[in-house]
Amino acid sequence: MDFVVFPSKLKNEVKFFILTRIQKDDLQLYSAIYNYARSFKQLSKFLKKFYPNINSFADLDINKALMQLRSHLSELGLSIRIYGRRKLSNYENLLNRLFLFYPFRHEDST
Repeated sequence: MDFVVFPSKLKNEVKFFILTRIQKDDLQLYSAIYNYARSFKQLSKFLKKFYPNINSFADLDINKALMQLRSHLSELGLSIRIYGRRKLSNYENLLNRLFLFYPFRHEDST
């Protein structure tokens, strides 16, 4: 998996998120590659455009960010289709999961 598309601070968070979920058996390596890695490039472009100075996914206003991401992807002509029972596209799902993971981790370390 190639994490270089993310700014350094976010790159470390993405790596830690993926590795932790794989180690805890919350995520299979195939799923990480198939569902998440394919979204890295567009998610990083979005973050660089709308949140260039963000230090952590925990800093996001997630509802606002998800709406901006959906609009951004739509403007680029990228699919924001939702599959099955999910309510979020692959891109939105990754952003949301990163956001939800980090407030928990921050509380854990205090």
